[in-house]
Amino acid sequence: IRTKRKLPCRGVTLKLEPEAELYLDRAPGFLTVLRNRDFFALWIGQTVSVLGNNSHFIALVWLTYAISGSPLDLGLVMMFSSLPPLLFGLFMGVYVDLWDRKRLMILCDIFRCFVVLMFPLLYYFGLLRLAHIYLITFLLSSLQVLFESAQGSFVPNLVARPQLVVANSISQMTSQVTNIIGSALAGVLILLIGNINIFYLDSFSFLFSAASLSFITRSGRVAGATLSVSGREILHRMKEGMRLMANTELILILTITMAIMNFALGPVNVLFPILSEKILQAGAAGFGFLMSGLSFGMLIGAIVVGKVGSRLTKGKLT
Repeated sequence: IRTKRKLPCRGVTLKLEPEAELYLDRAPGFLTVLRNRDFFALWIGQTVSVLGNNSHFIALVWLTYAISGSPLDLGLVMMFSSLPPLLFGLFMGVYVDLWDRKRLMILCDIFRCFVVLMFPLLYYFGLLRLAHIYLITFLLSSLQVLFESAQGSFVPNLVARPQLVVANSISQMTSQVTNIIGSALAGVLILLIGNINIFYLDSFSFLFSAASLSFITRSGRVAGATLSVSGREILHRMKEGMRLMANTELILILTITMAIMNFALGPVNVLFPILSEKILQAGAAGFGFLMSGLSFGMLIGAIVVGKVGSRLTKGKLT
């Protein structure tokens, strides 16, 4: 059904789609976007999954530290977790648009559900070694890159264009809040049920996410996309993406800034468990709360930027 709105000029009317009419009256709010059933299915699944991921991270770091007690081994775990985005990020960003992205995300969640279970299975049979931790971490991180690439290109298909900024804001804010809750909760749960049992909870969170994604009614396919794309065409698209980044000053600055931040924050993940155990003598719970505090600081920063960002140019803000 189309609606009509009178303009100041006499006798002139403008036909608008219902969504366009809505945004002439008011900007979309959080509840408006969350009433979108497809986006809500994605959002609730990811909320549970991110909680599981944060608990997984705390348990993984503490498990590694318990096995070896070596900062070097903790650093290697972080390295194997960080390699897939560097190795596969650009390629996967191009390749996911050739597939049904909804089905791809569901498959990634199902695979991660079973891969995570390798930690407790190997542990209970007395077979878990640092090499297994490195390998499983690398595999999980690779699947996460694939999932996030598909998710990033799929969200614009789930919401109207005026809702996209709000949808991304909801996702980012939820991620920060779940980082705070998940990290603190994981530290306490390690004391209550043991760190190895945390991986069962993470496995369930992936299963929940896969089930939630299955309720999305929108197609995950890109119109006109086909798997019969040559390697040369994929390489061309990757070059186009790199050229866009190099020629867009703001994107280039943000990329370099994020790379420096991740490099600087890397040692924090290695030193926090040692700080908690050796100096604070707070154990796993202390480590969880330290990571939770770090996430809380990032959330406060995001809120401050949201308040003052409109008063600054994007260049000054970065």
